[in-house]
Amino acid sequence: MLHHLEQLDIRVTLFLNSLHCPCLDNLMMWCTNGMNWLPLYVLILALLVKYYGKQTIIILLFAALLIAITDQVSSNLFKNVFMRIRPCSDSHINNMIHIVGNYRSGGYSFTSSHATNFFAIGVFLIGLLGKKIKYFTPITLLCVSFIAYTRIYLGVHFAGDVLCGAFAGTLAGFLMQLLFKFSERRFLSRNDFFRSSQM
Repeated sequence: MLHHLEQLDIRVTLFLNSLHCPCLDNLMMWCTNGMNWLPLYVLILALLVKYYGKQTIIILLFAALLIAITDQVSSNLFKNVFMRIRPCSDSHINNMIHIVGNYRSGGYSFTSSHATNFFAIGVFLIGLLGKKIKYFTPITLLCVSFIAYTRIYLGVHFAGDVLCGAFAGTLAGFLMQLLFKFSERRFLSRNDFFRSSQM
């Protein structure tokens, strides 16, 4: 069963990785770098301040905790437990993998930290802004899915790495969202400093 799943994962990865062209290579390299999305982060911060005022401070702390958890789980737990070789380094298929500019990530492959982290923060933000801003949910899901796909396009992750990372991130983001809302009801609503920001 596991062998068949692995073979399916390889076939899907090779297919998705094969959907490349020179005009997309630079775009994918640019998009896979999280720091290049800084203007978007600033926009989201402005939206949080607009809708949550002083509570944005607490939201940022929850977001930082969320990324710290998901990054550690993905990078130091899953990768070191499963020790899956990246497709660009797998001697069985690396000659069939499209690699852009000799870009090769180090370490192991499962799960994709990009997928885990971006889906986690994306789902967390959807819980906060999804009902307040029209189209925020589909646009956010499209962005994080695209960032996750760049890892397959660049040949540094299998499709299964991205899919499982997205699932883990979604779960973590949802749980952190519940924790924040619980804290908001239980503690923040009683604090005059934060309550005044909503008036």
